[in-house]
Amino acid sequence: WKSTARTGTMMVRQYEETRRSHFVIGLSRSSGDYASVDDFELAISAAGSIGLRALRDSQRVDVRVQGRELASGTGKQLLDSLAAVEDSRPRDGGIADLAGVVARNMPPASVVVLLCGGRVPAEELRVACSRLPYGARVLAVVTDTSTPSPALRRIGDADVVTVGTLEQLPLALQKVLA
Repeated sequence: WKSTARTGTMMVRQYEETRRSHFVIGLSRSSGDYASVDDFELAISAAGSIGLRALRDSQRVDVRVQGRELASGTGKQLLDSLAAVEDSRPRDGGIADLAGVVARNMPPASVVVLLCGGRVPAEELRVACSRLPYGARVLAVVTDTSTPSPALRRIGDADVVTVGTLEQLPLALQKVLA
């Protein structure tokens, strides 16, 4: 019995380590999600900042945009991939569609971060977050350059932070993770 219990504990521990080490970023490139080009550029920069931090923390990072997965195995690959991201047409879908693709195509993740602009209604963000895998920590980052200071709210089980500058991101994330 002890042998079986020990094996079961080891399996649970390996599962937890696998879940803990996988970080998924979903960056919406739908022009309809953003009020301005600056908001879109801020979302790209925020995705890069969050992804680099996760890589530095030895997390496996996967990044998805409408239509494709981005190379993100190293910091250089991540930044090069993000530098090539352009906005997409409305028919490619918004953040809720992207969340569905992330849920279907990405292995189980410990943390999923969705990035979009301030034109996404709260209800659509709720739908997007609800499509993500059960058990993953979900964070939505909304970029809105008219926001003077970071704002935090909950939508369903997800923490949602709104930032107006890249400099606001660390403080916003600190509030969520505290």
